[in-house]
Amino acid sequence: MNPNASPIDELFVRYWDGTLPPDDQDRLAALLASDPVARTQFQLLCQQALAAVELPAWEAASDALMALGTSPVVPATHRPSSPLSPSKRWSRRRVLGLVGGGLAAGLGGLALYRWWGADGTDQLRLQQARGTVQLRDQRGQTLSVEKPLPPNATVATLGLESTATLAYSDGSRLTLNSDSAITLRGSTRHLHLTQGSASAVVLPQPAGVEPLVLATPQVVLPGLSGVALSMGEVARATEVGVHQGVIAARRPGGEVLADFRQGELHVVHADGRHTKEPLPTTPTEYRRDFTQPLPEDWAVGLRELWDTEFVVRPEWWPDPYHNFRVMHQIRSDKQWNRGFFTLYPTSEIHVRYWIDRPGAGQLCVCVRTSRTVSSPTGVLEVNEAFVDARSREWQWLKVRAADMLANKEAPRFRDPWVAFLLVFNTYEEDLGLKVAEIRVVGPRPPV
Repeated sequence: MNPNASPIDELFVRYWDGTLPPDDQDRLAALLASDPVARTQFQLLCQQALAAVELPAWEAASDALMALGTSPVVPATHRPSSPLSPSKRWSRRRVLGLVGGGLAAGLGGLALYRWWGADGTDQLRLQQARGTVQLRDQRGQTLSVEKPLPPNATVATLGLESTATLAYSDGSRLTLNSDSAITLRGSTRHLHLTQGSASAVVLPQPAGVEPLVLATPQVVLPGLSGVALSMGEVARATEVGVHQGVIAARRPGGEVLADFRQGELHVVHADGRHTKEPLPTTPTEYRRDFTQPLPEDWAVGLRELWDTEFVVRPEWWPDPYHNFRVMHQIRSDKQWNRGFFTLYPTSEIHVRYWIDRPGAGQLCVCVRTSRTVSSPTGVLEVNEAFVDARSREWQWLKVRAADMLANKEAPRFRDPWVAFLLVFNTYEEDLGLKVAEIRVVGPRPPV
């Protein structure tokens, strides 16, 4: 480490390398939000990096980078490519080395102009994507990832592993999670979440710029500035978790709601109800049976009384991850803010199930980090879950979280992993699967 480097220099190098751990990501966000000098320095460093991307020498390496990148944008008709092993991944700094970092400093201003345009404040771009991401204009035509998003464009993520991060030139960003969609309603500064969940980090906004607005059918968050938040749809309602700052919320009709403050989780319902509670801590142990009705936003699967107890069985559903092939699945509701449970490597997932005949199938647990805001995601999987099952009797599937990492969508971040979506899949076969109970037996968080 360079003893003469400033904190923002050290953080930027690791940020640009993609090696900045979650705690330091939070430290960087706080520094940018509170220190105008650090913010200016960070923007200059970004300009220099972007300048290198714009150099002619970059063209020879761009195709290789797109092929090797860890977060490619792929059409909905193609499955994502396998992630690279760490030894083959290209860091941002390694790419800059191809074209000579010394040249970047002299071209920083030109790069900022070319990348963001003459009026970069209002321009919004796709900064990072993983899995399947669609960019469409208001006529439904596919948009280029190289250009700013126009007003009335829609960005959608398809599939469990898919995420997309949209960014403004000042560093403010919004991350769409799996199976989510957002529309730029008449302006790149008015974002309307129409499906799924998202999180946003909005740096302090200067006076005189168009207010930044984030909305859903139930709530409008206008004039966002100096805030970090997560939001998502839940059963004809919107959840908003405030992780930094204060938000002056209102309903779409204009009715003012109480301020949403740091450390609070608000739920705004379509029927007019509005509740508030502290941001929850996701437990390490969990139990769910199906004696109670499924939540309204349960995605796929049917609850029924079978024999002497209530179960959930799969139903046919077109899976975007598998090019919309119709498969036999159970998919839970999505709990991005609250999470279902927290997993450590020695945590165990227990599922009590019945199956008419053995066959190919899997259990998928979609996870995020414990940070909630702009968190990366991953998938823990049990493949061949029912191949060795016993026919036509109740039994337990028991698996450790550490044994669920051998898949290409495994999280690229360390534990703890917070589960926000559960999926059972028997592909294109109806094996007679019925799930009666799900438990998690987990260790206490390390001291």
